Amino acid sequence: MVPVGRVLIGRGFIGGKGTNLPFMATPDVKTLFGIRVRQLRKLRGWSQEDFAHRAGLDRSYMGGVERGERNISLENICVIAKALDVPTANLFMEWMLAENSELSDE
Repeated sequence: MVPVGRVLIGRGFIGGKGTNLPFMATPDVKTLFGIRVRQLRKLRGWSQEDFAHRAGLDRSYMGGVERGERNISLENICVIAKALDVPTANLFMEWMLAENSELSDE
């Protein structure tokens, strides 16, 4: 398990304090992406509504993205990265690094 903020991410498991998720097996990429977006939004102190307004997207859509319920398009990934003022790769970097370090430890 590798801590990413207050989220524990390991090969096949995700969850922990502050995630509102129990530990669950094999999270999909949409769930991991949503957790990362929520983490960056909260670091900025923005509500989902504020964030959606900044990104020009609907609040309910953003909620679905953060919960991993949306199969988000590449265009909207770029819109979200721009609204967060981060490189697009940063939306994937933290959890990809965590998973890669788990693989290299075996």
